[in-house]
Amino acid sequence: MKKYFILIFFITIANYAQTVNYINSIGNFKNAVSFCIIPSGSFYISDNSTNEVYKIDSDGNILKEVGGYGWKNGLFDDPADVFANELNVYVSDKNNNRIQIFDKNLNYLSEFRTNENESSTYIFERPACFAISNQSDLLVLDSYNKRILKYDLAGKFLQQIGSYDAGEYSLVTPDKFAISPDGKIFVLNENKIFVFDQYGNGVIQLPINFPAHSIKIYNSTMTISSDDKISFIDLANISSGFINITLNSDSKIIEAYSIDSKLFILNNKCIDIYEITK
Repeated sequence: MKKYFILIFFITIANYAQTVNYINSIGNFKNAVSFCIIPSGSFYISDNSTNEVYKIDSDGNILKEVGGYGWKNGLFDDPADVFANELNVYVSDKNNNRIQIFDKNLNYLSEFRTNENESSTYIFERPACFAISNQSDLLVLDSYNKRILKYDLAGKFLQQIGSYDAGEYSLVTPDKFAISPDGKIFVLNENKIFVFDQYGNGVIQLPINFPAHSIKIYNSTMTISSDDKISFIDLANISSGFINITLNSDSKIIEAYSIDSKLFILNNKCIDIYEITK
């Protein structure tokens, strides 16, 4: 009963429209597909046209770039997602079936891939999204098998989440996922957000009223976006409601973060920065 009460509460909380003022744009990309912002202010961007990953500062200066097409260490074949913290950068090298790991300055460290000789339960294929939980577990969106796989830091398989045997929480078309500070896993799946607890149990399904394809969580703020619309909410204060923003722009939104009073929007050519007005 508690689960359904939470669902009703989430649906009925207020939605507010808000305006934004354009500040500037940074970066110059060929076809950016993912980005990540870390608290120290650096941006990491993956580009599947050049098969490169860039580190840029808040002025858009390129601090380091790595990659190019290939399958050797430090090369990519569709770097579909980039996840970073203050220590390392993790790139979902989708067509090479691996996660490549770099230090914060984009020096190659290692790769994480599963052994094709292992049970299919443990193997991820065509990884489309990656994150590290607050328990330091590695989570990979296995887009080929439509599930999330969890491993420990040593790469030992722990569990699968949202697989075909998860009942009403089986994932059908998972796009991206993000992890909240309290360890909950938020997965974009068709026209809903599936929420799992840190143990992989389905908690709630949240309907969304627009075709979102990106989900990001920074601190406690969750931001979801479609081609032309952004909605965000403070997960620590959900009664404050969703803030909805529709942009009048010719550029398709790839991903977006809401951080304090600013909105960072990745399109395929640059990062647009806006001030959120109250």
